[in-house]
Amino acid sequence: MSRPQRSKPTAIGARVRRVDGTNRSARPADRRDEPASSGATSETPRGRDRGYTLVEVLIAVMLLALVVSSVLPAMWSAIRVSSFSDTEAKVEAVLGSAIDRVTNYGWHPCPETDSAGGYQSKARNAAAMFEWPRETVEVVSIRYWDTTTKTWSTANPVPTGDCGRTTISLTKERTLQEITLQVTAPDGSQTSQIELVMGDLRTDEERDATQG
Repeated sequence: MSRPQRSKPTAIGARVRRVDGTNRSARPADRRDEPASSGATSETPRGRDRGYTLVEVLIAVMLLALVVSSVLPAMWSAIRVSSFSDTEAKVEAVLGSAIDRVTNYGWHPCPETDSAGGYQSKARNAAAMFEWPRETVEVVSIRYWDTTTKTWSTANPVPTGDCGRTTISLTKERTLQEITLQVTAPDGSQTSQIELVMGDLRTDEERDATQG
């Protein structure tokens, strides 16, 4: 009588024993279910900004200071040149106006004793164009031509009795006057001078007609 054969068990899944003593199925496990290893360390992401050191900051500050120190003088110079040019232009404009006013007033034989104030009174009216004080315009000096020495002199050759504008007792050469006009900016930063030569350039007939 033959023995009945035992049916072999169907393998549902073999189990294996791991070295650590835990049993795992031979079936591939889902790695998503595996806990992270307790010994794993997080890696620092690459490219992370680690900041600046004190030395780097100091170097940056020094470079910035060098750039600023090289630029500021140029900027200050440009500002000063602009301001200087503006003031200079105003001084020259006032001086030009003073020349015109004195020229239009005309030659006077005795400007120091002129009842109308002489050349300076007329020249100072030019300061009003920029509302500057009248004292910014002045007649620095008046010199007279000496026909003997052929030089300028402070002595007026016109006699006191001939101080009227109609005097004809002098030659044209002896009526020459050198008038020095000066304009100074109110802040004193700019000063300009010019010498203006005046004289009685009327013809003898014109002077005779004026006198008569």
